Amino acid sequence: MISEAAARAYEEALAPFWHPLVRVEDLGDGPHGCELLGRPLTVCRMNGELACLDDVCRHFGASLSLGEVTGSGLRCHYHGWTYARDGRCVDIPARRGLAIPREARVRSYPVQERYGGGRGAGERHLHQLVHADHDPPAEGGAGRHLRDLPDHVSARRGPLAR
Repeated sequence: MISEAAARAYEEALAPFWHPLVRVEDLGDGPHGCELLGRPLTVCRMNGELACLDDVCRHFGASLSLGEVTGSGLRCHYHGWTYARDGRCVDIPARRGLAIPREARVRSYPVQERYGGGRGAGERHLHQLVHADHDPPAEGGAGRHLRDLPDHVSARRGPLAR
């Protein structure tokens, strides 16, 4: 068993890299809860674009991954607070007509679909993975050597751990 301090140091060392979160084929129409280095996240598509947010509503701490995606964003199942792709709260049903406080937001993370592949003659099927971090994954480096391996990931230093 490793100590809590060692586990925390390990997570901090891995945090600045791109990480696979979910296979695209596992991402349905609604939010998908996952965990990255001990941090609960939710991934979904909002108006066709990927979004990755902390999986906690700022109101009462409910899991946003239990909510639903609407035309205006990701709506919490508990009291209906709705968040845009950038984490801003865009609707509070009990406060309609009033300004939404700036603090009513959740952390958002850049996210990309990477390493997809088709099934064609001579092609290997590669699962697309949704990656989260602040900089695009490196095209060079280890990524170019891993490109043809199934279920591979890429790494790039970036500011995910803040």
